[in-house]
Amino acid sequence: MKIFPKNLLTKLFIPLIIFYLAFSYYKSQASDFDSLVLDDERPWITRAFYLELFLHGDFKNDLWKTYNLDADPKLPEYIFGLVLYPDYLRVRQNKGKDYDMIRYLMELNFYDRRLMSLKARPKYEKFVTEKYFFWNADEFSQKTLKDFLEEYGGAFDKTAETIIKARLGSVFFLSLSLVVAYFIYLTVFNNPYLSVIVALFYGASSLVVYYGTKAYTEPFFLFFVNLTVFFFVLLFSKSQKHKLISVIVLAFIIALTNQVKINGIILLFIYVSLSVIALLSKKTTRFAREALRLLGNIALLFSLFLFIYVLLDPYLYENPVKNIKFQYVWTQAIAKEQQAWKNTGLYSPTDRLRFIASLFSEKLPVNAKNIVILYPKFLDVKNTNLVKIFHFFVKFLFILGVAHVILLTYVKKKLTKEAIITIVFVLFCIPLLFYLIVKWERYLIHLVFFIFFFAGQGVRLVIDVLKKEGGRFTRKSLQLPPSNGRDFREGGLNSSAPQVYSNP
Repeated sequence: MKIFPKNLLTKLFIPLIIFYLAFSYYKSQASDFDSLVLDDERPWITRAFYLELFLHGDFKNDLWKTYNLDADPKLPEYIFGLVLYPDYLRVRQNKGKDYDMIRYLMELNFYDRRLMSLKARPKYEKFVTEKYFFWNADEFSQKTLKDFLEEYGGAFDKTAETIIKARLGSVFFLSLSLVVAYFIYLTVFNNPYLSVIVALFYGASSLVVYYGTKAYTEPFFLFFVNLTVFFFVLLFSKSQKHKLISVIVLAFIIALTNQVKINGIILLFIYVSLSVIALLSKKTTRFAREALRLLGNIALLFSLFLFIYVLLDPYLYENPVKNIKFQYVWTQAIAKEQQAWKNTGLYSPTDRLRFIASLFSEKLPVNAKNIVILYPKFLDVKNTNLVKIFHFFVKFLFILGVAHVILLTYVKKKLTKEAIITIVFVLFCIPLLFYLIVKWERYLIHLVFFIFFFAGQGVRLVIDVLKKEGGRFTRKSLQLPPSNGRDFREGGLNSSAPQVYSNP
């Protein structure tokens, strides 16, 4: 007798266990005093005060127009603000009515006049006391929380606690992104054991652990991207029409993604591409009608996306088109300035392709920020032979998985779940060859899910083949459709005679 129904086990208990294990481990990494403090953690936490302005409806505050903040979407700042808000409310009870979140952050040594508007500086700088000190982290100094505590002593205690507290927001979303990845793998593989294993390997990737446990935007981006991919798989793997509610939910998710990183807008064009491919692959006598319905869905999606995206950022209220354009222009301009930093520039599609490919190398980069390699605490990175073996198997399974998906798609002649994920992966990679202009591994973090998806697909093929007698390749083991009577000698894969392909 089964203790738990299969659906209850795979869709409730296993996800809860994955979340618990992920959150526990990621929390230990985020609160580790030997962990590096990255350069952008301080400004992200410093700008958490935007949550209070938004909640109070203070949309005309000059702080929304601070020039060097305009290009940054606001959702990460809101999330960090939400994590710190309970403690802020507790502290505010014993303060005067003029006490706000900016002053709260100042007391924790999170204040930077460069992040304040000209009008706001005089108001707040009078509260800067001798107890306040300006601290800074950059990737060149490679300082840990312990280093800062040794440098500043007890004065940095509350600052360190705040960094760790803000990181818990990242940990929460990173753990959720792992659960969403598990659901995607389960939907495609239809094998809970394989799905759990692949999800855990994905969650243990050093690129994911390293940046996902910092007060950065990456864990939020991962969650919303994975959620969108999951939605794509559910939406396009069925032949039914897209309901209005589906388009509304998708617009909301993509708008949130773009409010984390402005390259989230790529998801809109991925939806359009998948919709066109799905339409062309349909056998319908009402093509014109279906095309008009598609155009209506796209128009609704783009309109809702724009409305929600603008609604979440008061900076965009005054002149949305002009200010959105400025966000992208400003971001690109800043990135071009950063190209000169420590030889981090990528100047051509070839450079970008090489950079992406270099992340599959078994040569361990700084801090083990590598897509394929496991986090150092899971894999002894000093053992180069072990690293090479692990890389070999992941690469081999990745290639096998890609080949299997291509074969399935070619033979089945329809938009399978595997094909949907493959198309999304390709459509994520193509823009990278044009807009990625700095060698920062974290800009590739959303590709980790796809790497392990294809590796899992390779494992899936191997398992199916090994289940057959003698490990032989058969039509069923390759998950190909039934025979249609064509002779193999005539060039068809679907021969009426039993065909067996021996395993080399």
